[in-house]
Amino acid sequence: MEERLHLKGLNGLRAIAAISVVVAHIHFRGSQFKGIWPQGLGSYSVTIFFTLSGFLITYLLLTEKKKAEISIRNFYIRRILRIWPLYFAYLLVAIILICIQTPGKLPGLLPFYLFFAANVPNILSTSLPYLGHYWSLGVEEQFYLFWPWLIKKPAHVFRAMIIFISIFFVLRLIARYLYIKHGYYIPINAFNHTRFDCMAIGGIDNYFVFLRALRVFVVCYFEPLRHKAHKGTKKKLLFSTVQKILYALHDLIRHLLLKTLVQYLHFIFRITEE
Repeated sequence: MEERLHLKGLNGLRAIAAISVVVAHIHFRGSQFKGIWPQGLGSYSVTIFFTLSGFLITYLLLTEKKKAEISIRNFYIRRILRIWPLYFAYLLVAIILICIQTPGKLPGLLPFYLFFAANVPNILSTSLPYLGHYWSLGVEEQFYLFWPWLIKKPAHVFRAMIIFISIFFVLRLIARYLYIKHGYYIPINAFNHTRFDCMAIGGIDNYFVFLRALRVFVVCYFEPLRHKAHKGTKKKLLFSTVQKILYALHDLIRHLLLKTLVQYLHFIFRITEE
């Protein structure tokens, strides 16, 4: 039986993001609330959800990879059982309502929702009624198509993640350039509705867990060896030096990772929402 993952610290983030999305939609729907809430509140909240999702999925995959080879088949079975029943149940209700109210829009757009490409209508600035929020589910499902393979195959997973985010970052800058210089809005709109980089950044956050494990390793392994060595001996001096280097490496990597990720997210959403 699969062990259920529960990280208490994430519940508060989920609650804040969920409440913020509701508040943002109140802002959109009610003119009396205009100007009260921060601009882009809903977008930032959705970003939190995507980052959390990328973190959890990568955490599960890396945990499985540490114990044995990742089973892609089992991964997809778990995702299908978790998402598809409610996804298609609500989709059926929405289709019935659309057929009653605006049946003309269904034939052209329905396949996007049936095949988990619900973000495409949003990219093209059109979407079916009652299904505007399905774009984020489409992004999740598309991310699942390639991310398990990216985690399973490379020997250096962290390097693969960095390369993936770097490529995505360059493409986003190109899309921004096309929008500013030539007025092509579809590329930048596509990146706003395809948050693979946010989910990948959530995956990189797993290496903060690795860094904590590094510190635990130093405390549990090098400390006893250092104390066993005779005072003043070269061996004790060596252990003390290695321990200090590992602690410094731990703090440096953690600082650089955190600083880089925060600056990246801030820069990306500043240039795409101006």
